[in-house]
Amino acid sequence: RAVDRTTGLERWSFPAGDGVYSSPVVHEGVVFFGTEDGSVLALHGGGVFPERAVFWDEAFTDYSLFQDHVDVRVFFKQAGYEVLDTGGLLTFLESRLEDGAPSVVVFAMDHLPTEVAPEAADTVLFRRYLDAGGKVVWPGLPPMFLVRDSAGQALALDRGRPAPLLGVDHSDVNFDFYASMPTEEGMGWGLDRGWVSSYSVSVSGTITPLALDETGRAGAWVRAFGGPPGTGYVGMGFDQVTRQELELLRRVAEYGLSDSQR
Repeated sequence: RAVDRTTGLERWSFPAGDGVYSSPVVHEGVVFFGTEDGSVLALHGGGVFPERAVFWDEAFTDYSLFQDHVDVRVFFKQAGYEVLDTGGLLTFLESRLEDGAPSVVVFAMDHLPTEVAPEAADTVLFRRYLDAGGKVVWPGLPPMFLVRDSAGQALALDRGRPAPLLGVDHSDVNFDFYASMPTEEGMGWGLDRGWVSSYSVSVSGTITPLALDETGRAGAWVRAFGGPPGTGYVGMGFDQVTRQELELLRRVAEYGLSDSQR
């Protein structure tokens, strides 16, 4: 926490995500310190701090096919991310459209609420947030892949629905698991190891592959929407999520955030 030394009022705060037991070092207006999870952080008082959030809503626990959604929620909450339910997600996206602050939302659940995407279209709030330079990290079944009835029951699988929303072809996506290894671009994003991926998409001109699986498809990829580097929609499919995969998710989520002030 930073306070005004004259008035004692808090000027800003930053959730470090883990215990801080090291002594901070100040150099040229920047505070350097380490945390128990092995991170070394550098903070300064100027500019705009990124807004970081993770979507998880208890009402949709039966909707999510991504089985490790609780682990993702707990990990990112401990890392200082704000946990958003459906109402919170709606407010978060609308607020970022208004203030333009650099931000990211990690979807612990592979379910997109109708409040932010009532249809598969590029005019819904979810897409407008991306178009405005927002960032989404999605580790599960692609959004809107499942067609549900009014009671939430899954009726069918529609591979064509993500395309109007994201502008990315998912027609050949399947549920098979393959080993994925990071590309040179992905290593720049912090992906320093491979993992078992799923829901890979074919490489095309609309995406930048961050990892390629054994079939040559993108096991991790980003679709940019004209925002600063590091923003856009990031798809990452996992067989299962361990601590290592969670750390990869965090690196991808936070890549470029400090440089994306608009």
